[in-house]
Amino acid sequence: MKKVKNNKAIILMVIASMVLMAIGCATVKKVVDQPVISGITGPIPTATPSASSKHYIVKKGDCLWKISAKKSVYGDPFMWWAIYKANRDEIGDNPNLIQVKTQLSIQQGLDKSETDACKEEAYRYGEK
Repeated sequence: MKKVKNNKAIILMVIASMVLMAIGCATVKKVVDQPVISGITGPIPTATPSASSKHYIVKKGDCLWKISAKKSVYGDPFMWWAIYKANRDEIGDNPNLIQVKTQLSIQQGLDKSETDACKEEAYRYGEK
C-alpha cells in the first residue's frame, strides 16, 4: 500500500512539473494586466544580490524553469523560485513573464533550508 502512495506522489510531482514547464515556457512577451500570483500568503521577500551571486541574461525562449535547470545555474528546475525571489523587482508579479535581455541575479551557496524552501514554494505554485 505504501508503494502505491509513493507512486501517486511521484506522478503528481511529474504532472506539476510538466504544467509549470508548459505555463512558464509558453510565454515570452510581457502581457499587460496579468493577475498577481494568488494563493501566496504575505509578501514575497526579495533577496539582495550578495558577493556570492552571479548573473544570467535572459535569452529568447527562456523561462525560469529552464534557466534554473541549467547546470551552470542550479541544475534543478524546481529552483526557479530562488531566481524569482532574488529578481522579483526585475521580473514583476508574474514569474511566467520574463523579458529577453533582462539580467537576473543568481544566488550561489544557498544552504539546505533555503533550497528546500524554494522547492516547496515552486511545488506549491505548481499545484494551483
